[in-house]
This record gives sequence, structure tokens and C-alpha cells, in this order.
Amino acid sequence: MSKHTPGPWTADWDDNGFICIDPIRACIPNVNDDGGIEMANALLIAAAPDLLEMLKRARKRIPDESNIAAPIDAVIAKAEGTK
Repeated sequence: MSKHTPGPWTADWDDNGFICIDPIRACIPNVNDDGGIEMANALLIAAAPDLLEMLKRARKRIPDESNIAAPIDAVIAKAEGTK
């Protein structure tokens, strides 16, 4: 799998009422009246590069024998497509 688009990513409404995630320009249609669910999902997607980076940094401080090391490694592998 190729590397993801580096952050920072943002999520905001566009001129057509879609919620778009930049710089990847993925747009989510607003199917609810207030767009709350769509915006919440878009904000989570936009935070993904930062979340992955922070998880990698935290993992460096966790001993391999820790009971949370393997689950963290699995999440990192999933995010990087190496699972």
C-alpha cells in the first residue's frame, strides 16, 4: 500500500452543502438535516493522520511485553494497510 496523504487534514462544508476533507478532497453528502453525523465522521477522518502519528510515538514508549503493545501494533498495521 502506498503512503497516505500527509496531514494536516481538515473537514468543512463546501459551497454545495457537502462536507469535504482536504487535502484529499473526499466529500460526504449531507443526508441528515443538520449534518451532525456526517461532520462527526469527517472530523474523525480528518484527524486520522495525526492520530496515527501520535499512536506511533506512544508505541515507542511501550515495552513489547506490555499487554497493550500487540493491539496497538495491530491498529497501526490496519491504518497502514499492512495488516
